[in-house]
Amino acid sequence: MTDQFQHVMVLTSIIIGLGITHILVGIGSIIERVSGHGALLRLSWAHGAWLAVLFVWMVLFWWWQFRLLALVKVWTLGLYFFIILYAVLLFLLAVILIPRDWGNANNLDDYFLSKRYWFYTVFLMANVADLVDSFLKGGWQYVSGNGCDDSGFHCRTGSLFSRWTSIEKHPRSFLYGSRVLAVAGDCRL
Repeated sequence: MTDQFQHVMVLTSIIIGLGITHILVGIGSIIERVSGHGALLRLSWAHGAWLAVLFVWMVLFWWWQFRLLALVKVWTLGLYFFIILYAVLLFLLAVILIPRDWGNANNLDDYFLSKRYWFYTVFLMANVADLVDSFLKGGWQYVSGNGCDDSGFHCRTGSLFSRWTSIEKHPRSFLYGSRVLAVAGDCRL
């Protein structure tokens, strides 16, 4: 492993580690509230599914960045900033999904709905970053081989429509159609 790659991945690993920590602390807070400490908390299966998908996405991001070791011989500042930006977008998704003030969060469905515009905007940006990241790892052939043409691209761009819709409830079908298929596509070897 090159020293340059290790240096680049230290900050990225810290950001992803903070995001995973934020998710796990949030799940711990949910467990604490559900088990009777504090006001009753109404759970949301959609919120839980988004947390699970984001957790898997962060782990896969960290795992697949190792591929850059073989592909990038010379790191540029632009590439470094892009990788950091992608990690920051994933971290922001975790921050948006987990309430900061648990005292005012009594219903995770209502909480998610109040944050959905921010969530879908950052989600769309993270998916665009994922497409660029995949392109950097192997060109268009690599992107299309990982589900972009099959279902991933259509599901990812679907978040754009979810972002600006006037639907008052979660686009639950989008939740399943989007990241479940995208994560499944990322898991192919």
